[in-house]
Amino acid sequence: MNEIVSTIIDELKQLFGNNTINLLVFFAFLFLVIWLYKEFRNKMVEDERVRKEKINTILVELTDLEFELDEFIRNKSNFEKLKEKLIKVYPHLSYQLSEKVNKFTPDVEEAFIKEFKKELNVEKGLIKLNQNDEISHINERSLMKLWEYHYKTKFEPIVNPLILAIFSVLFVVIILMVWLGYTQADSNAKKYFLTQEIANIIIFIPFALGFLDSIKNKKLVKKWSSYIYLISFFTISILSFMFFEKVPFLSTLVGLFYLLSIYFIPKIIDKNN
Repeated sequence: MNEIVSTIIDELKQLFGNNTINLLVFFAFLFLVIWLYKEFRNKMVEDERVRKEKINTILVELTDLEFELDEFIRNKSNFEKLKEKLIKVYPHLSYQLSEKVNKFTPDVEEAFIKEFKKELNVEKGLIKLNQNDEISHINERSLMKLWEYHYKTKFEPIVNPLILAIFSVLFVVIILMVWLGYTQADSNAKKYFLTQEIANIIIFIPFALGFLDSIKNKKLVKKWSSYIYLISFFTISILSFMFFEKVPFLSTLVGLFYLLSIYFIPKIIDKNN
């Protein structure tokens, strides 16, 4: 243990030398990343716990309603009990199914009840698919679904908070760099290019998150043009960020590329999926 600590100290000395300020800044950012990671992770774990509890509650209520529908088909004398359970599950139903709730009356036709129950069962199945707990995957035979389950339950709770923490710190660093850039810029042209680069960063973040979300949810149109555009988008953006100081004019070209993206993006995202 002492050897590990000594090695870390030696590495820090080689990295920072006797520059105490840089060392303090390093530890400050390290502390910030660790603190943000802890906060983001706690929030995500709590949100997931609440989500699971809510899904379990909804599944129980929908199943209870299914049994009550069967009971009402056999004996229509207790409509008030069915009405109470319909009202209870109403907030959890899709718009199409919730519209049919108002059509229930004491003399509702049996065919209507069976059709309603059939659609209710479909919705319950979709919710069950998103349950994502240990019980749901005990007998899972699909390797892809098992991998997805372990990714969401083991990998995401560790990596996602770290990514958010790093992005938060990078945002702070970018703000500091922008402030320093404006104070040191000696011409209006440099200030313009810096402003353009800031705008590019602001546009890049939601665009990138949207593209990643589309890929994850399989909404990306499967064509070569879609993949070429995405590769171009990330490559051009990253190169612009890396070489902005040497080639400031790149920021303007990237800005024009983002403007053209307004035309291309609707063609590569499948809104109906």
